[in-house]
Amino acid sequence: MEELKQQIEQAIGIAPELRRLLIQIVDGVTTYNNTTSGLTATTVQGAIDELAAASAGA
Repeated sequence: MEELKQQIEQAIGIAPELRRLLIQIVDGVTTYNNTTSGLTATTVQGAIDELAAASAGA
């Protein structure tokens, strides 16, 4: 995860606000507890998609 955060931080052409948001997403997805979240995703992309769908339906 640390390597991914460094890659995001070093990305060229990404606005600082977007970079911070991407890092927050990485931190959140890699530390969330699936047993209490109610999510069923088993991949990072799946969790992001599931969270987006849940947010859109709220």
